Amino acid sequence: MASMERTIGEAISARGDVPEAFIGMTQDEVKSHFDGAHDELELVTCLQRMAAAEAVLQLDFRARAAEESEQDDPLNADAQVLFRAKQEKKKRTELEELLTLWETHEPRGRLAIEAFRGTLHLRHWLAHGGYWKPRLARAKYDARLIFEISSALFETLPRVKGWPDGQFYEFGRDTASV
Repeated sequence: MASMERTIGEAISARGDVPEAFIGMTQDEVKSHFDGAHDELELVTCLQRMAAAEAVLQLDFRARAAEESEQDDPLNADAQVLFRAKQEKKKRTELEELLTLWETHEPRGRLAIEAFRGTLHLRHWLAHGGYWKPRLARAKYDARLIFEISSALFETLPRVKGWPDGQFYEFGRDTASV
Protein backbone atom coordinates (compact mmCIF):
# COMPACT_ATOMS: atom_id res chain seq x y z
CA MET A 1 0.00 0.00 0.00
CA ALA A 2 2.86 2.37 0.72
CA SER A 3 4.06 2.26 -2.89
CA MET A 4 0.55 2.99 -4.21
CA GLU A 5 0.20 5.83 -1.70
CA ARG A 6 3.57 7.20 -2.84
CA THR A 7 2.62 6.86 -6.53
CA ILE A 8 -0.72 8.62 -6.01
CA GLY A 9 1.01 11.32 -3.95
CA GLU A 10 3.54 11.85 -6.74
CA ALA A 11 0.77 11.95 -9.35
CA ILE A 12 -1.10 14.56 -7.33
CA SER A 13 2.07 16.66 -6.99
CA ALA A 14 2.83 16.38 -10.70
CA ARG A 15 -0.81 16.91 -11.68
CA GLY A 16 -0.61 13.55 -13.46
CA ASP A 17 -3.09 10.71 -13.83
CA VAL A 18 -4.80 10.08 -10.52
CA PRO A 19 -7.46 7.45 -9.82
CA GLU A 20 -10.83 9.18 -9.82
CA ALA A 21 -11.47 8.46 -6.13
CA PHE A 22 -8.43 10.58 -5.20
CA ILE A 23 -9.13 13.59 -7.41
CA GLY A 24 -9.39 16.69 -5.27
CA MET A 25 -7.68 15.12 -2.26
CA THR A 26 -4.65 16.66 -0.65
CA GLN A 27 -1.60 14.52 0.06
CA ASP A 28 -2.61 14.48 3.73
CA GLU A 29 -6.07 13.20 2.80
CA VAL A 30 -4.53 10.47 0.61
CA LYS A 31 -2.23 9.48 3.47
CA SER A 32 -5.18 9.44 5.86
CA HIS A 33 -7.12 7.25 3.42
CA PHE A 34 -4.31 4.69 3.23
CA ASP A 35 -3.68 4.78 6.97
CA GLY A 36 -7.36 3.96 7.52
CA ALA A 37 -7.23 1.16 4.94
CA HIS A 38 -4.13 -0.27 6.62
CA ASP A 39 -5.80 -0.17 10.06
CA GLU A 40 -8.89 -1.90 8.69
CA LEU A 41 -6.79 -4.59 7.00
CA GLU A 42 -4.95 -5.13 10.29
CA LEU A 43 -8.25 -5.71 12.14
CA VAL A 44 -9.60 -8.02 9.43
CA THR A 45 -6.38 -10.03 9.67
CA CYS A 46 -6.76 -10.20 13.47
CA LEU A 47 -10.28 -11.57 13.09
CA GLN A 48 -9.14 -14.09 10.49
CA ARG A 49 -6.32 -15.33 12.76
CA MET A 50 -8.66 -15.71 15.73
CA ALA A 51 -11.25 -17.52 13.59
CA ALA A 52 -8.54 -19.86 12.29
CA ALA A 53 -7.44 -20.64 15.86
CA GLU A 54 -11.04 -21.37 16.84
CA ALA A 55 -11.44 -23.66 13.82
CA VAL A 56 -8.33 -25.63 14.83
CA LEU A 57 -9.71 -26.06 18.37
CA GLN A 58 -13.19 -27.03 17.11
CA LEU A 59 -11.81 -29.62 14.66
CA ASP A 60 -9.56 -31.07 17.36
CA PHE A 61 -12.54 -31.28 19.72
CA ARG A 62 -14.67 -33.09 17.14
CA ALA A 63 -11.88 -35.57 16.44
CA ARG A 64 -11.54 -36.25 20.18
CA ALA A 65 -15.30 -36.61 20.58
CA ALA A 66 -15.50 -39.16 17.75
CA GLU A 67 -16.35 -42.68 18.89
CA GLU A 68 -13.11 -44.10 17.46
CA SER A 69 -10.82 -41.78 19.45
CA GLU A 70 -8.76 -43.23 22.30
CA GLN A 71 -11.14 -44.00 25.15
CA ASP A 72 -8.41 -44.19 27.80
CA ASP A 73 -7.37 -40.55 27.26
CA PRO A 74 -9.18 -38.46 29.92
CA LEU A 75 -9.31 -35.45 27.58
CA ASN A 76 -11.01 -37.51 24.87
CA ALA A 77 -13.44 -38.99 27.40
CA ASP A 78 -14.43 -35.53 28.64
CA ALA A 79 -14.70 -34.28 25.04
CA GLN A 80 -17.08 -37.14 24.26
CA VAL A 81 -19.25 -36.33 27.30
CA LEU A 82 -19.39 -32.63 26.38
CA PHE A 83 -20.10 -33.41 22.72
CA ARG A 84 -23.00 -35.75 23.58
CA ALA A 85 -24.47 -33.22 26.03
CA LYS A 86 -24.37 -30.53 23.35
CA GLN A 87 -25.86 -32.86 20.74
CA GLU A 88 -28.79 -33.71 23.02
CA LYS A 89 -29.57 -30.01 23.40
CA LYS A 90 -28.84 -29.34 19.71
CA LYS A 91 -26.30 -26.72 20.77
CA ARG A 92 -22.90 -25.86 19.41
CA THR A 93 -19.87 -26.24 21.65
CA GLU A 94 -18.63 -22.74 22.43
CA LEU A 95 -14.99 -21.77 22.18
CA GLU A 96 -14.98 -20.85 25.87
CA GLU A 97 -16.03 -24.42 26.73
CA LEU A 98 -13.16 -25.81 24.68
CA LEU A 99 -10.68 -23.54 26.45
CA THR A 100 -12.04 -24.65 29.83
CA LEU A 101 -11.73 -28.30 28.78
CA TRP A 102 -8.09 -27.75 27.81
CA GLU A 103 -7.40 -25.80 30.99
CA THR A 104 -8.60 -28.77 33.02
CA HIS A 105 -6.41 -31.26 31.17
CA GLU A 106 -3.36 -29.11 30.41
CA PRO A 107 -2.78 -26.89 33.46
CA ARG A 108 0.66 -25.85 32.16
CA GLY A 109 -1.17 -24.09 29.35
CA ARG A 110 -3.19 -21.86 31.69
CA LEU A 111 -1.24 -18.64 30.96
CA ALA A 112 -1.41 -19.15 27.18
CA ILE A 113 -5.11 -19.99 27.42
CA GLU A 114 -5.75 -16.84 29.46
CA ALA A 115 -3.81 -14.71 26.96
CA PHE A 116 -5.91 -16.19 24.14
CA ARG A 117 -9.10 -15.60 26.14
CA GLY A 118 -8.03 -11.97 26.35
CA THR A 119 -8.30 -11.71 22.55
CA LEU A 120 -11.90 -12.88 22.54
CA HIS A 121 -13.35 -9.46 23.40
CA LEU A 122 -11.67 -8.12 20.26
CA ARG A 123 -12.93 -11.11 18.25
CA HIS A 124 -16.54 -10.58 19.40
CA TRP A 125 -16.31 -6.85 18.80
CA LEU A 126 -15.02 -7.34 15.24
CA ALA A 127 -17.37 -10.21 14.39
CA HIS A 128 -20.45 -8.33 15.54
CA GLY A 129 -19.82 -5.01 13.88
CA GLY A 130 -17.97 -3.09 16.56
CA TYR A 131 -20.92 -0.96 17.60
CA TRP A 132 -19.82 -0.78 21.26
CA LYS A 133 -16.59 0.08 23.03
CA PRO A 134 -14.81 -3.23 23.70
CA ARG A 135 -13.18 -4.05 27.04
CA LEU A 136 -9.86 -5.34 25.78
CA ALA A 137 -7.24 -7.14 27.85
CA ARG A 138 -4.53 -5.04 26.16
CA ALA A 139 -4.45 -1.47 24.92
CA LYS A 140 -3.59 -2.52 21.34
CA TYR A 141 -3.77 -5.73 19.37
CA ASP A 142 -2.32 -6.23 15.93
CA ALA A 143 -2.13 -9.21 13.60
CA ARG A 144 1.40 -10.11 14.71
CA LEU A 145 0.41 -10.17 18.39
CA ILE A 146 -2.70 -12.26 17.67
CA PHE A 147 -0.54 -14.73 15.72
CA GLU A 148 2.00 -14.88 18.57
CA ILE A 149 -0.70 -15.40 21.22
CA SER A 150 -2.36 -18.11 19.12
CA SER A 151 0.99 -19.78 18.41
CA ALA A 152 1.83 -19.77 22.13
CA LEU A 153 -1.55 -21.38 22.82
CA PHE A 154 -0.88 -24.23 20.42
CA GLU A 155 2.68 -24.67 21.64
CA THR A 156 1.30 -25.35 25.13
CA LEU A 157 -1.38 -27.67 23.72
CA PRO A 158 1.00 -29.97 21.84
CA ARG A 159 -1.62 -32.60 21.11
CA VAL A 160 -3.61 -30.16 18.96
CA LYS A 161 -2.68 -30.30 15.30
CA GLY A 162 -3.39 -27.82 12.53
CA TRP A 163 -1.84 -24.49 13.56
CA PRO A 164 0.81 -23.33 11.06
CA ASP A 165 4.39 -23.41 12.23
CA GLY A 166 6.73 -20.70 11.07
CA GLN A 167 6.97 -16.98 11.01
CA PHE A 168 4.21 -14.47 10.66
CA TYR A 169 4.14 -12.73 7.28
CA GLU A 170 3.75 -8.98 7.51
CA PHE A 171 2.03 -7.12 4.70
CA GLY A 172 4.33 -4.73 2.92
CA ARG A 173 7.54 -6.48 3.94
CA ASP A 174 9.97 -7.72 1.35
CA THR A 175 9.25 -11.46 1.13
CA ALA A 176 12.93 -12.19 0.44
CA SER A 177 13.78 -11.07 3.98
CA VAL A 178 11.06 -13.16 5.64
